[in-house]
Amino acid sequence: MNEELCDEEKSYHEWVANNLSFVNQNKQSISIMKKLYMEGFAAGFDYRYKLRAEEELQK
Repeated sequence: MNEELCDEEKSYHEWVANNLSFVNQNKQSISIMKKLYMEGFAAGFDYRYKLRAEEELQK
């Protein structure tokens, strides 16, 4: 399974393993940050999609 992970994912898994007590103590905050990041990431894709669609309509 680890062979399928990219370097960033491997480094994240290693960081979590090395900082497990921190992660467990701050699980709710980390979960909230992850959700906010994912929403922002999705909003960026949505913006780019709308921008491309608008550019295509103007052609």
